[in-house]
Amino acid sequence: MSNSKMFENILGAMKKMNDSGGSSNKDNENMWRAEQDKAGNGFAIIRFLPARSEDDLPFVKIFDHGFQGPTGKWFIEKCPTTIGQNCPVCEANGPLWNSGRDSDKEIVRKRKRRQSYITNVLVISDPKNPDNEGKVFKFKIGKKIFEKLMDAMQPPVDEKGNPIDPDEVPMNPFDLLEGANFKLKIRKVEGYANFDKSEFEAPSPVENADEVLSQVHDLQMYVDPTTFKDYDTLEAKFNQVVSSKQAPARKTAEQMNDDLDEDDIPFKKEKAEPAKTKAKPASKPAKEEANDDDDDLDYFRKLAGGDGDD
Repeated sequence: MSNSKMFENILGAMKKMNDSGGSSNKDNENMWRAEQDKAGNGFAIIRFLPARSEDDLPFVKIFDHGFQGPTGKWFIEKCPTTIGQNCPVCEANGPLWNSGRDSDKEIVRKRKRRQSYITNVLVISDPKNPDNEGKVFKFKIGKKIFEKLMDAMQPPVDEKGNPIDPDEVPMNPFDLLEGANFKLKIRKVEGYANFDKSEFEAPSPVENADEVLSQVHDLQMYVDPTTFKDYDTLEAKFNQVVSSKQAPARKTAEQMNDDLDEDDIPFKKEKAEPAKTKAKPASKPAKEEANDDDDDLDYFRKLAGGDGDD
């Protein structure tokens, strides 16, 4: 596959994922995270890497839920909407969000799905943990860093379509030869980790590119249908977490879409590629840390009349 064709495929997938809006120990194996000091600041230099196979994208998009219910129990699970399946939590959130009551919206904010991406990175510099340098890890990122990757591939333009910075040219940040190192700068802003100051260096090749590529981790485990719990199991746990009362009659995603206007649905059901592994179908139809990079909350704010900015 040519570099230009690969660039177009990656950019197209990133646009689609960006528009649409509970991890096991195995999920977290080989996961890298920049360490922050007591003030909440952190710094590292990393290099985003391509997938080992040209047929795969260099990242996967995932959704999950993590909240404590009024019973005191926790619900920490992968959201089936990641693979285009129905989710009992997302379905229960819809009517609450559209009830018109602020108290219901607050419930939804606490238990809504969280969006993130998993990619591979080569750690160039890690001052807090120098033993990580030169090694390949999986790295979980949120909306802010994903937007910086998008901006690198498609530099921002003004309202007339002209580049805001004429010196910026499209760059594939996942390319081993023509990509660039990424300066990860973390600050604590209003109690949350903030990545706004992070930036790319000038493009440069990766040393020992073939050896680095051989260390890249397979990310498809995060979207393997067999790793997701079935609808009935998730629904039973959800009911135990939120209440002991009888759950309301279940509706399919299609029925919910008929009941609500498109702009009112707090999650958009995405189409998934047919699973290669046989997955159990939905029985009856289907914070990066909590911080400023959660676009589902932005969507809710817009619905409520806010500007949705972080």
